[in-house]
Amino acid sequence: MIESWTDHARRRVVLALTGDVSGPDYVAWLMDALTAEPVLGGYDFIYDLLAYEGRISHDDIAALAPRYAAQVGEADRGAMTVLVTTDEGFRFWAELFAVQFPNRAWRVVPGLADAEAVLAAPRG
Repeated sequence: MIESWTDHARRRVVLALTGDVSGPDYVAWLMDALTAEPVLGGYDFIYDLLAYEGRISHDDIAALAPRYAAQVGEADRGAMTVLVTTDEGFRFWAELFAVQFPNRAWRVVPGLADAEAVLAAPRG
């Protein structure tokens, strides 16, 4: 399941992926959200992956990247995505995401409070 909350005042989207969310499900959700509200492309994102049990593959992300770029353009320049997980392997995913989504900064932290702290810190 994908649940999301949008805080327009702070320009932030929080997603909680729980259970078995597939790559195509995630890609469809993200593209639908960006189509419905294009302004979200410039928002920071927090992905709560603490209860995530699904699988989004490299192929899913590779297929998403050009669609995302065409939809968002430069709107995400300077935005940040924070992945909340205790799975150390997501550090490698963040490196891949930084290549495929180069306008965004990417961080991996173990808790939601850590994600809030990262987003509250000055950016430079």
